[in-house]
Amino acid sequence: MITEKKTRYFSSGFKIAIVISLIVLLASALLWANYAALTATPTQAQHATQTITSERQTATWQGIFLNNLRASWFLIVPVLGLAVFFFIWYNTATILGLESAYYNVNASLVVLLTLGVGALEIAAYIIAFAENLYIIYLAVANLGAIKRIKTQSWKTWITYALLLLIAAIVEAGLISRGL
Repeated sequence: MITEKKTRYFSSGFKIAIVISLIVLLASALLWANYAALTATPTQAQHATQTITSERQTATWQGIFLNNLRASWFLIVPVLGLAVFFFIWYNTATILGLESAYYNVNASLVVLLTLGVGALEIAAYIIAFAENLYIIYLAVANLGAIKRIKTQSWKTWITYALLLLIAAIVEAGLISRGL
């Protein structure tokens, strides 16, 4: 039987999923960025950095928002969404590692600074990732995954989209100021 406590949006299970998501995303970004920084050739690091620098020249908040949305909307789909997002997350962390190698800066520091500057974007990914994990848990434990999807998940997806939108506006503002 599903208790009232389990049907709340911020149930204890969802809170645990948020913490797990934060740990998994942070640990994997640190691992992959450091690996990329340690194994990168100078040519790879230079190419990645030049590509990102070039893309920043024409970045708009609309383009950033759509890119981030396109890169993470798969998280709506339980299990499959995690796999697709991990591939994209791996690529993002690799780029951070390559840039850190190019500038000869510690990759962990680059990841942590990026998390600070991109806190809203990362928060969007964390809650979407957590929603996916929590739905999987509820489905496997037969605790009302369908009910969660029908009555609560929309809150996550609205929050996720708003966070990505605000993050894109902030990021575009920082880029336009040369930061």
